[in-house]
Amino acid sequence: MIAAPPRGSPVAIVDPIRNERIVRMRSVQQQSRATAVRPSNACSIVLLRVTMRGPRMMPAYQGEFDGLCGMYAIANAYEICGYGEICDKLFQISCGGLAHDRWPEVLWRGTSFGDMMRMIKACQRYIDRRCKRTGIKGTVDIGYPFWKKTPRSNSIYWEVFMDIFKHYNVRCGIVGLTAPVHHWVVISRDTERRVWFTDSGRGELEYRKNLASLHAGERRRMETQWRLDRRELVVFYDVV
Repeated sequence: MIAAPPRGSPVAIVDPIRNERIVRMRSVQQQSRATAVRPSNACSIVLLRVTMRGPRMMPAYQGEFDGLCGMYAIANAYEICGYGEICDKLFQISCGGLAHDRWPEVLWRGTSFGDMMRMIKACQRYIDRRCKRTGIKGTVDIGYPFWKKTPRSNSIYWEVFMDIFKHYNVRCGIVGLTAPVHHWVVISRDTERRVWFTDSGRGELEYRKNLASLHAGERRRMETQWRLDRRELVVFYDVV
């Protein structure tokens, strides 16, 4: 997710139904890939309703001010894997898995893929220690199939992705979006041509996307397509 970007100039419009003046603030997207960080919510829209009692900001949501979507994605992925009762603890472990010098900047700058790997490693260590105390075997393995061997094209990416996710022991994954915003989301297979997203941001928490509306790579065929980084895939497996 984001570094809180500078806001644009307010645009005043009138709501003809409520007869209220609405000040629309548009954020300016900052996407410097050279910094290897993910902005938190680069296209958010904040509405200020100016009534007789003065301006009142609409309720905030995760990602509007912070860049913690990576931590939320990790907690959501572990919940899908059966760790719902400790997903809040795993969120805390994720935050603690980063180096001290990453704070507090990570709050508004967001997390890189390297950060994600370090946080997941910390969560796996915590789960292993918990299993030793309880005598219950751990149930989750982690894989990074594209980090060192990146698919050469969008079509190859989805072919390999579907081949991985059709296996019965694959529970879910995490991918890095680079457009329309920089964001971490949980992904799983729905059909051969469609995937499920579990999202911590504003709006629907779960939704489906056709592969035609997604592009893994730098250049999209259509501006409406969502873009993913081909290298940035985390896979959560059931231990077999």
